[in-house]
Amino acid sequence: MHEPAFLPITFEVDIAAGTGRVSVPGIIATDAEPISNPITGEAHRAQVELPGGFEYRLAEFVRGATRATGPVPLEWSGRHNHLATLNLSTHGAA
Repeated sequence: MHEPAFLPITFEVDIAAGTGRVSVPGIIATDAEPISNPITGEAHRAQVELPGGFEYRLAEFVRGATRATGPVPLEWSGRHNHLATLNLSTHGAA
C-alpha cells in the first residue's frame, strides 16, 4: 500500500485538436497528439462512438507517451491513447 500524495496536477486537453497533457510532478506525465496519416504525415482523426457505452459515448483516438517515475514506474511512447469527455454517474455514463 502506498501513502496518499497531495500534489499539484496539470491538465490540458483539446479533444478537437487531439492534444492533451496530464502531469503530476515526480509521479507521472502523459502527452497526447494526433495520429499521423502514414502517407501524408498530416494529422489524421479517428473516433469511436459507443451510443450505449458505459465509460464514454465518443472518444478521439490519438497517439500518446507516458512516463511514470512514482511507486509504479512505466514508460511508453507512440502508443494508443484516447480523449473523451466523461459524464459519469453511479449508474455509468450519463
